[in-house]
Amino acid sequence: MHYKHNFSKKLLKLSAPILLVLSVMLISACAPEGKARAKQDLLTGKTAKEITSQMGMGWNLGNTMDATGGSRTSVSSQETSWGNPITTPELIKAIHDRGFKTIRIPTTWMNFISKDGTYTIDPKFMARVKEIVDYAYELDMFIILNLHHESWVNIKTLDKDYPKVATELEAVWTQIADAFADYDQHLIFEAMNEPRMPGTDHEWDGVQSAYNAVNYLNQVFAYTIRSNGKGYNSERCLMIPGYAASSNDNVLKSISIPTFEGEPVKNIIISTHCYSPYNFCLSDENMTFDPESRADTSSIDILFNTLEEQFLFNDIPVVIGETGATNKDNTEEREKWARYMGLKCYEYGIPIIIWDNGHNGNSGGECHAWINRRTCTWNYPTVVDNLFFGSEAREWGEQTDIDRLAYESLKEDPGLIGGKVIWEDKEGHTVANLVYSHAQPVSIPVIRSYITASNDIAIASSSADNLRFYLTVKDSDSSGSNFIPVSPYKTETADNLYISYFKYRDMNDSLKKNGIENAAKVESFLIASDGPDINIYEVDTVSLTPSVTYLVNGQSFTSEANVTTLPGMKVLGWYTTKDFKEGTEFDGEAGRAVTLYGKMIPEYDTVAMQLYTEKYGTEDITPTPGVTAAIDITPDVTSSPDVTVTEIPATGKPERTDADTPSSSDTGEDREKTSGIHPITLTLVLIGLAALIAAFIFIMKKHYQNRK
Repeated sequence: MHYKHNFSKKLLKLSAPILLVLSVMLISACAPEGKARAKQDLLTGKTAKEITSQMGMGWNLGNTMDATGGSRTSVSSQETSWGNPITTPELIKAIHDRGFKTIRIPTTWMNFISKDGTYTIDPKFMARVKEIVDYAYELDMFIILNLHHESWVNIKTLDKDYPKVATELEAVWTQIADAFADYDQHLIFEAMNEPRMPGTDHEWDGVQSAYNAVNYLNQVFAYTIRSNGKGYNSERCLMIPGYAASSNDNVLKSISIPTFEGEPVKNIIISTHCYSPYNFCLSDENMTFDPESRADTSSIDILFNTLEEQFLFNDIPVVIGETGATNKDNTEEREKWARYMGLKCYEYGIPIIIWDNGHNGNSGGECHAWINRRTCTWNYPTVVDNLFFGSEAREWGEQTDIDRLAYESLKEDPGLIGGKVIWEDKEGHTVANLVYSHAQPVSIPVIRSYITASNDIAIASSSADNLRFYLTVKDSDSSGSNFIPVSPYKTETADNLYISYFKYRDMNDSLKKNGIENAAKVESFLIASDGPDINIYEVDTVSLTPSVTYLVNGQSFTSEANVTTLPGMKVLGWYTTKDFKEGTEFDGEAGRAVTLYGKMIPEYDTVAMQLYTEKYGTEDITPTPGVTAAIDITPDVTSSPDVTVTEIPATGKPERTDADTPSSSDTGEDREKTSGIHPITLTLVLIGLAALIAAFIFIMKKHYQNRK
């Protein structure tokens, strides 16, 4: 009996660790791989606007993974080839701890992409990129990952050879999308850095054919990510640049929103760069920056106004992916610049990502070392302090919210006058002389498009004799406002009302007489009486040339019949909004000047093409190969880098299946990457193992009892 008891105890002692080891092995098999987060920590289901509102200030890990030197067999040699040290978790934590919520990781992939026609990314390089991404991801920072100094993107003939570029672009982004599929919305993909045509006369401002090419590449990028069907790629924010990521007005207007399955791609963010004013930010020419000087601030002001009107008013968020002011031993002046840019960032709700290339010099225009990467201490802490001043002094997007009210007052209804209504009171608003308080003047916030050479301002009132129209400009010392009067150049009568018209030239001349050189300084229109009280019913902007303008890639056409597109692209409807909002499709009735945006679809998008044929028929459709199928690529084994290459099939548009496509109700909770073993299955397996061990003990005890 004593023998049996000891044997049972020994068997139990042996079975317990076996059961524990088996349990640990099974749990490990079920554990998520990579950086899948706990369900409660996931960032998912957000719109691009919601994401950008959380991004705040950002920092660029420049001249590091985007460097182009080093050996093609050594990942670290590229990372350090432009003089910066290996990136460490301590550096990224220092960035985070200073208050930066976003990090942009510029990455040049070309040295580690195979040249055999498969465009395979070296796994060692991909692993290092993921390692740096993880440094920030684990701190809940937003990460922007891009293609940066790619010589195969930035080619002299980009406007002609974009289809070949698109083939490689698709292959590279397919692999990146696969590798990072399980990273939530903290990770943002940026299609390209500054796609341009180097060595040409228009390298930095571009031409129309180049604008078209960049839009085509953005379309391929967006379609590639959305059709990937894995992890969070269906909702990931995607940043797209215009030509050279330029802040040039023509470039910004040329940006077209990509489509997927016939609809505008959701969660698109516009990417642009701003080193303004140039002679201060990227040159040794100007040493000073005066925030009260129009000469110093106008380029910044105009850019933010343009971004607001082109994108923010259309609910398309923007990120200024690069900005900065080179060091010239002029710290106090850079403090002023940083404060001005930081305020603009918060006023308009546009995240800005400061450029840091690690070069701590004082001349040459490229001295942008905000932090010492070896000691993780800040080189210019007071400049950084001023950059963050806006976060304390302004509410996020407060200026855009004010301006939006003026913008949204533009109505499709022609109203009493027949122009774009910017203010109305159908009952009539009574106004008096400015010195009286019994009847307040009409005050209308002004946006840039109100005062242009292409339209008049028209006011419908009960009397024209005593009508007074003023342009309100704030004094330079902010102590008050100037009221600059403008006289009407003509007055008409209609339905017992008087319509008074004010033209751009008169408004501009009145401003100049008062020492104001730019109409952008006008904050509001003020309407009052200089005699008896009168009623104001409506204020419009009236186009001088009523017409319909068709825009494709920023190119204007006077009729739909004249519209031309790139081969393989079609126009699936015309819209009055840049992002093709539902309900804004043009019905053919203009009545006044209207600008229409063509919703472009690629012919390789079979869902979109089905919608196209249902709408227009098949007469004008010619078979167009897919992005990669159109290019004959001969493998060039001799030029391949000395890296390990894993063969993959030639890229093409992936076929999507229901299993690969997240449902519309998917919140991300079920998308953690696991080995495929369900928790219930795990529990049953463990119970089964315990039962087997118990049965084994019982049988052995019986066995020895019988022997006894």
